Amino acid sequence: MLIAYHCPKQFSSSPCDTTLEQRQPAFALPALRAALGRNALLTVRELEVLQLVAEGRSDREIATILYISTRTVEFHVANILGKLGAGNRREAATIAAHFGLV
Repeated sequence: MLIAYHCPKQFSSSPCDTTLEQRQPAFALPALRAALGRNALLTVRELEVLQLVAEGRSDREIATILYISTRTVEFHVANILGKLGAGNRREAATIAAHFGLV
């Protein structure tokens, strides 16, 4: 699993010289991005949600585990589906497993 940190443009210097707290964690897997032909970039939180989705957890269960609202989980799941090009949770879990995300 590769974790990359993307620096906000407002802090831009080459290379990124911001503190870890100022960086935005994101997950980028080149093979996944190449296979999907789009910017398949998942945040660390989206990866946590994806792992729980792959385990078959409901939105309510995920919200309880991660201490976030059910609406926030729904938002993350919608983002995950869009970024992975998946039509539903099962398909997202299958893509994630195929690319070693879960």
